[in-house]
Amino acid sequence: MRVPKRSAQQEYRLKQRAQVEASPSLAAKFPRLRGLKATLEYFDPAGVTKNGELKCKMNLEHASAVVWFACRGADCAEGDFDLSEPLAEAVLARRKVAVGELRCQGMRKRGDRERVACRTLLRYKLSLDYDRDTTEKRRASGAGHSTAPKKTGPRTDSEEIPRAQALRKAQRKTSA
Repeated sequence: MRVPKRSAQQEYRLKQRAQVEASPSLAAKFPRLRGLKATLEYFDPAGVTKNGELKCKMNLEHASAVVWFACRGADCAEGDFDLSEPLAEAVLARRKVAVGELRCQGMRKRGDRERVACRTLLRYKLSLDYDRDTTEKRRASGAGHSTAPKKTGPRTDSEEIPRAQALRKAQRKTSA
């Protein structure tokens, strides 16, 4: 039985799939990340006409750390959009939102044989949620507070200055 030869686009997709499957999960790569939502908007090369939209909420335990989305062009070969780097940069900076644009680097057939750059535009928004810091967790649970008795005597100058500054700041906020 003869096995049909794979096209260049099929080979590219198989290579991409292998890379995605070989990567760790988002939860393993970014342990502090607790939630990730992506909004993708596809536009024509001029960036004027919207050709589609995709919204998704990632399951961090099962989603691959290679965040890759296919180009919407049916005849586009070897293009697509890799959001792994923008995601890693956003997590490193602990940003809550990452917004940007990517161009498809693939090629399309025009007419019978002429190949032209795809250049489909992807505008993306990544909404990230993180776990709370350990200091925030302690503060929320009440841990970390001193069990030593509080001072009842007069305040010293070093205690009074920050308190006075905080009071002035609060008064400015209420009068504004």
